[in-house]
Amino acid sequence: MTIFDDLRASHQVQRSLARRMTHARASPDSRRLAFLALANELDAHATAEERHFYVPLLMDDAGLGISRHALADHHKAMKLVDELRGVDPTTDHFVELAKQISAEVRDHLDEEEHGTFQLAGKLLTKTQQKQLAFQYRVSRPGFDAVLIPWPSGRGEGDCCHGTSIEVHTRVPASSC
Repeated sequence: MTIFDDLRASHQVQRSLARRMTHARASPDSRRLAFLALANELDAHATAEERHFYVPLLMDDAGLGISRHALADHHKAMKLVDELRGVDPTTDHFVELAKQISAEVRDHLDEEEHGTFQLAGKLLTKTQQKQLAFQYRVSRPGFDAVLIPWPSGRGEGDCCHGTSIEVHTRVPASSC
């Protein structure tokens, strides 16, 4: 496996959670659960990606511009996540911000997969790509994948009943 395989796997989780968070028929509780899961995944992914993907690209002049752009995207998404944390999921404001986050995330992932990865594939050797994948995975040991059952769906407007979502949760440092 290469760093690109690991990043794409995380991207799929992010896309799925963003869809659930913005689904028109999702209940406020479902939206909130998806948002919290997405916020955790974005944090875990961005931290590991910045350290083990973008730092090596920043060391090459050809990778500077694209890396800086990606880091700015991460910062913008995290600011939106922070803003959404305190918003009531029953409000239109929550839905509007959730759609903004979803659009930002989708745009960033598409740019990465259809631009950044191609450049990085030229700048990084196959050995480096495999080593970075290992480092990326090792840097996320405090993030455990957990399947959380979605609400039962008995409530009106629940789009996701009978399914589970994968959530990455940070293990507190004091419990290690």
